[in-house]
Amino acid sequence: MRHAILALFAMIVFVGCKDSASCDGACKTTDAKYGITGRTVHAVDQEQFSAFDGKTYTLVRVEYGDTEECDAFDEACSYSVYCGFIVDGEEYPVYGDFVTDEDVLFDEDEGLTGYDLPIFDDEAFDEWLWETDSEDDILIECFDDY
Repeated sequence: MRHAILALFAMIVFVGCKDSASCDGACKTTDAKYGITGRTVHAVDQEQFSAFDGKTYTLVRVEYGDTEECDAFDEACSYSVYCGFIVDGEEYPVYGDFVTDEDVLFDEDEGLTGYDLPIFDDEAFDEWLWETDSEDDILIECFDDY
């Protein structure tokens, strides 16, 4: 019995530490548009913002892919990253950092339609955008190029 419990514990630890995340919530909309779960999903983050126009804007960030990119010192490694707003069931990209050609979801020069959304005129969102540190909220990294 003791061996069975130890084996079960080892299996739970192994599965619990697996480098993947489920694509639940707002990520399902992203998956429907881009088929992002066809790749390995490593992290999913999302947050909702209520704007002055009465709409809810859900910011979703998905880290995915099978190839890791690291800096010159083999540190600061990450996978491809996609960020977008979901409004009324529609996806509006704001950021993409694609490590491999297979990870590319859209043409970055033409595909960043999220910056045209009214959320960028919202005072509360603007405050979050300029006052938030990436150590406090990884979603702010979606706007590194903004």
